[in-house]
Amino acid sequence: SMRIAGQRIVVTGAASGIGRALVTELAKYDCAILAVDRDAEGLQGSAALTAATGALITYVGDVGSREGVDQIFEHAIQPLGGIDIFVANAGFAYYEQLSSASWDRLEAIYRVNTLSPIYSAVRMAQMNKGRPHRVVVVASAMALLALPGYALYSSPKAARLPWQMYQYDAVLFDMDGTLLNTLDDLTAAVNHTLRQYGYPT
Repeated sequence: SMRIAGQRIVVTGAASGIGRALVTELAKYDCAILAVDRDAEGLQGSAALTAATGALITYVGDVGSREGVDQIFEHAIQPLGGIDIFVANAGFAYYEQLSSASWDRLEAIYRVNTLSPIYSAVRMAQMNKGRPHRVVVVASAMALLALPGYALYSSPKAARLPWQMYQYDAVLFDMDGTLLNTLDDLTAAVNHTLRQYGYPT
């Protein structure tokens, strides 16, 4: 089991969606949270939801580069004094037909969705030097079941699976019932995608 009370926690992608839901729930415990995202306005919204607890500290940062991840770790030292739990939640998707070659576009999604979580886990091990710590990686069911138009999103998620399965005890999948009831939204999105490609819904 994972102890939350008294822990120092970093959550990336905390301005919306799963990240916002996570920091909102974590703030109910006696812990310190550094909420990270590129979206400053979205972070303010997350902070407003947890203002009564005083648990949330926000940091505008980008996990899309080694320097960006390093800056998150360096920034966490002063307000938190260290990191006990790192939640690698940040990620993004493309919805498209892959019809033109763009190295930068491919590299961007792999940096955020694949390299950043792995690099962050190694940084956690280096920072803690044998101290008990946790790395939580938010995965996606699309790593196992790709949908039309989302192959480029599925690919970097799938690339993490061998590392996740053999390095860690558990993987949190972005699936219905994990944190939010998004069944209606997913049903509408899947049906829209199927219609776009001429499949029955």
